[in-house]
Amino acid sequence: MLQLSHLHIAYDRVLLEDASLSIEPGKVTLIRGESGSGKTTLLYRIGLLSQDHDYVYLVDGEDIMKASEKKRKAFQKENIGYVLQDALLFEQYTVYENLTHAARLNQLTLSRSKAEALLQEVRLTITLDRRIDKLSGGEKQRLAIACALAKDPTILILDEPTSALDPQNEVLIYEILQDLAKNDHLYVILSSHSPRAMAYADQILQIKDRQLLEIRNEKQKADISVIKKEAKPLSRAFFNYYTAHFKRTYRLMHWLIEGGLFLSVLVLGITYILIENNIRTNQALLNQISYNQLFVTSVGTSPYLDTLDLQLMETDDTLQDLAHVIKVYQIHLYYFETYNGKCYVLPFFEENHFEDQLKEVSDNDPPGIYYAKNNQGKLIEYLDGDQLHLNGKTYPVLGVFYNGYTSAFLEQDSLYIYMDEESLSLLTKDAPLVGYSLFVDDLNHINEVKAHLEANGYAVNDHFQMGDVLSEIDHSLNQTRYLISGVVIVLLFVFMTLIQNRYFELRKKEMALLKVNGLSTKDILQILCHELISMGIISYLVPLFIMSMIVIILLKAIPYQLILGLLVIFILQFGLSYFINARQLAKLEPEEILRN
Repeated sequence: MLQLSHLHIAYDRVLLEDASLSIEPGKVTLIRGESGSGKTTLLYRIGLLSQDHDYVYLVDGEDIMKASEKKRKAFQKENIGYVLQDALLFEQYTVYENLTHAARLNQLTLSRSKAEALLQEVRLTITLDRRIDKLSGGEKQRLAIACALAKDPTILILDEPTSALDPQNEVLIYEILQDLAKNDHLYVILSSHSPRAMAYADQILQIKDRQLLEIRNEKQKADISVIKKEAKPLSRAFFNYYTAHFKRTYRLMHWLIEGGLFLSVLVLGITYILIENNIRTNQALLNQISYNQLFVTSVGTSPYLDTLDLQLMETDDTLQDLAHVIKVYQIHLYYFETYNGKCYVLPFFEENHFEDQLKEVSDNDPPGIYYAKNNQGKLIEYLDGDQLHLNGKTYPVLGVFYNGYTSAFLEQDSLYIYMDEESLSLLTKDAPLVGYSLFVDDLNHINEVKAHLEANGYAVNDHFQMGDVLSEIDHSLNQTRYLISGVVIVLLFVFMTLIQNRYFELRKKEMALLKVNGLSTKDILQILCHELISMGIISYLVPLFIMSMIVIILLKAIPYQLILGLLVIFILQFGLSYFINARQLAKLEPEEILRN
């Protein structure tokens, strides 16, 4: 027996005040009242569709309003079948597909023979493969009852089931409901303003003057109706089925979301490729400008050859093993005297390229020397045309630097020449070892190597490439990368949020019906998550594969950043969608949605 008490219904005015009712199985219970008197709202209370839980609802003596939401949903899902005022059938489905869909919501399978038996029970003589849009109004209403029966309920609730039917079909519906109550021992509860319904009702409840009056209750032998209290959990097969159902029902929305995700990922990937290619091009130019060179000497002395305190260094083979260091050269202090003071002989290596700094280039073949144009007069005693004589040897002049060109090896405006490392090594056999020249693989690692060396007791000179300036430029390039990527990602999230809200808005009635059928918010969220993952895998993996292949071909690199970035975006997008859906579902009230 169902017993409800302390029922209170009010909107702009009180419709029902402290009402109570008792309903027995095997009877047709009719709720009557004027339009707007609260008949439908009372049905929602009986069907557990209302957000109002402030009343007593005894099922075989147990108050389910004191039970957990999970237990209430289990009771609703397993026991209550609904037929709403509008026969909510899927027009694009066949009769059989509508029946199987209703059964699957309760984890039930429905064979064609069982489906045909249901049609017979509601006196429908139509084929299972018939389309819904080919049915008459009366046939649709009877099929809606069959769909409610497909979930094998113990309580059948119907809201104005005959409001749009002619008298013949109306009588047929009442006869069917009477048979279901008597033969299947169901609680059959309906609202109707039709006078004909009274002839088929065993119990009549009238809403009048804020009271619920029982104006008929035919006594008969009590029927036994077994209330089911445990719900079967939703299976993976159900989620797969419902995802396929969503794709068919909302084909356009499905393609819009999947296409939107696909294009968004594609745009993000293309943006990444363009930015990455631009940054690589600029970094390559920076690396051409930069020698990626360091001069390392003992701590406590100046890291410049013309101002250092002469401290002999021991051979250090560990420098070659440093990360990102590709070449190490010993630096020996060597200079010769001129009328204008010391002239430092500085080494140049195969990694150095002076082409852009030269005012004049000779036709001489290396090895040889370079000097600055403004120092030409100071070296007059050693120069002879395009040759320099030093220690009895002649060195061809390979080129002349622009006026004012200074060397990073020197701190002051000292006189110098550059000599190839191999020739200089012959002159410096007995010269003191004062430091090392290191070449690093990439401009990005210059400061990293410098910091490591300084932390380990070395004085470091990085002025060969204006390290701070170039690092700042490189930092700006990376900031540009993150800024553009961030803007694209924000636009992607805004776009997907708008689609997600629209997507939920279109499915609001469907979500309400799922709640009507006893699915909890958690169950519905699982369905939506399954759909999103199904769409996301295709929408993310396909363009990701395409973009990865393009990156590998064009940039000759595996796009770890792109893969990781899109994975993070997918997780964040999934989280955002979950949050939006959870928030919308929490506010979703079936009573309000179905009433509108």
